[in-house]
This record gives sequence, structure tokens and C-alpha cells, in this order.
Amino acid sequence: MMAIIYALDEDGYLRTPTAELINDFQFSNRTLELALNAVQSLEPSGVGATSLTECLTLQLIQDYPNHPAQNLAIELITNQLALLADYPGCIAALADILTTEKSTIEHAYKLIQQLNPRPGYDFHSSDNHYIKPDIVILASKETANIFEAEVINQPHKLQLNKTMINLVKSNISSQKQSADNDAKEWLESNRAEADNIINALDFRQSTLQRIANLLAQLQADYFAWGLAHLKPLSLSQVAEQLTVNPSTLSRAIANKYISSPQGVEPIRQLFSAALPKQPDMTNRHAKFVLLNLIKQEPAQSPLSDEALANAMHSTGINISRRAVTKYRLALKIANSRNRKIPNL
Repeated sequence: MMAIIYALDEDGYLRTPTAELINDFQFSNRTLELALNAVQSLEPSGVGATSLTECLTLQLIQDYPNHPAQNLAIELITNQLALLADYPGCIAALADILTTEKSTIEHAYKLIQQLNPRPGYDFHSSDNHYIKPDIVILASKETANIFEAEVINQPHKLQLNKTMINLVKSNISSQKQSADNDAKEWLESNRAEADNIINALDFRQSTLQRIANLLAQLQADYFAWGLAHLKPLSLSQVAEQLTVNPSTLSRAIANKYISSPQGVEPIRQLFSAALPKQPDMTNRHAKFVLLNLIKQEPAQSPLSDEALANAMHSTGINISRRAVTKYRLALKIANSRNRKIPNL
């Protein structure tokens, strides 16, 4: 469940493909299904959805179970969402398609207007945050294309105050025997708890250093030459080499940043799945190429997803139209019709 929560974007959506989560954390399909259902049952309603349709449908089911327009609203969202975007001009067409009254369509539309398409955004701070990297990757001064990793931005080293411990011990020894035993148990219990906290923090920092060292080796080509040379890499692969649990690795890199010759970025960006038909190419690189193609397209005649797929084929990236649509939505880019800028 925590793996899914960490994977949610600022809008509360699960954009990471479920197949990637299964591969990264070695989940079974059933385990992932149960965990996702648990996340989607949390508030605010709609969080954990994998698409806008699912997000709105979850809200209708959870927040409006007895609303008379619920079923029609779900039908509109599920099968007529594109047509619904032209409201109110689409009312007559929707009434004909669904063989119902225009007033009924209007009633359902008013219900849909009450839904939140970005349920997680209210919990996202829009304040400016100055990123301080946790890991720095530097080129070796001795050997070309070899990189060294250093963990910075570390918390202060914690340690127990021995003077205070000795003082408490001396006070305990001056008390009665019964009170002495109770106090000793209290002291040892709290000291053991403090030791556990310190050891856990030390382990997390040492784990982060080991992760940094391994990434410096595995992604050396990326650090040297850029995104086209990023190697497909999963959390489970790195976790196996470090002999830690994938969930431990996920927590260790959560909200952590890395600075390298390629700039400052979340450490998680270095983990990217391979394209189905090209095991040596990452979907992150494919998204980058797709974004550049869209940036360069004519404003008055933007490329359809089919045309974008063909254009990507010409760059050596073999993906389907459906994959282009998925990546475009992940990049929060509208379809060609909505990207078109008319001549004025």
C-alpha cells in the first residue's frame, strides 16, 4: 500500500503503470489489486485513480451512492466524456444517444460539475521549494566515464548524552530497592528505543550511500552522455544487488534528489522501465522524444497520436499509437484537436 502512495503524483493519480509496480516490488496481481483498492478507499475520494474517468467514477460511487443521477453520470463519464467536453452544445446529441430527456442530461452534468478532477492537489503546496540534492555525482579525475557518488545533506549525527545517563543511574542507585528496579527497567527500555532510532537512521544513511555508489556505476553512460543513454532499471534490480527489500529501497529514495552532470532531479527518475519492443530503451527517453515532437509540430495542424507514433518510428523508437496516447496523457498534453491554434 505504501508503495502505491509513494507513486501518486501531485494530483493524487497513480500514473506509474501497474506492470512497472509489479516488477519493481515483486507484487502478485492480486496483492497489487488489494493494495490499490485500499488506497482508492481513502479520502479524498478519487485518490489513487489511474485515469480521469476512474477518478470521477470513484467519487460518484463513494460520495453520491444514492443520488438519482449517479448512474447516468457514470455512463456519461465512462462512454461520453469527449462529447461532454462540448457542453452545452452536446445536450441534444447525448439525449439522442442515451434515449433520455435533455433535462436528465443537464441534471447529471450538474452532478459531474461537483466532482474534483484533481483530488490530491489540495494537499500539494504551491510554494516555491529550493531543492538541495542529497547525492552528488562527480566525474572521476583519474578515469574517463567513471563517476563517484557522495551523499550530502545528511542529518546531524545523533548520539546519547552519556552525562545524563550516568546522572540518572546515580539517582536510581540512591533510591529504595523496589523503586530502583522499576527505574532501571524504564531507563534500559528508553535507552534501547533511542539506540534503535539511531541505528535505523544510520542504516538509512548507509543504504543511501550504497544506492548512490551503485547508481554511479549502472547509469554512468547517462551521466556522461544524457537521456538517450539512460538504462532501463527497476527498484527490484537494485534492491537485489544491495540485498535489501524493494520497499526499503523505495523509502530510502523517497523525496530525495541527485545532482549530476545532467542536472538536479529526483533519484526516482533514474529508475525507468524498458519499452516492450526495445529492452535497451527507457520509456522516459520515449516520453522526452514525444514531448519534443509535439513542441515542434505546426500550431495550426498538430500531429495526431498515429502521426506521432510514425514520427517516433523514424527516430528509432518503435511504439504503438496506444502507447503514444498513454505517454501523452502522462505528460498532461491534450489531444491534437485541443492543441490546435486557429489562424486569427
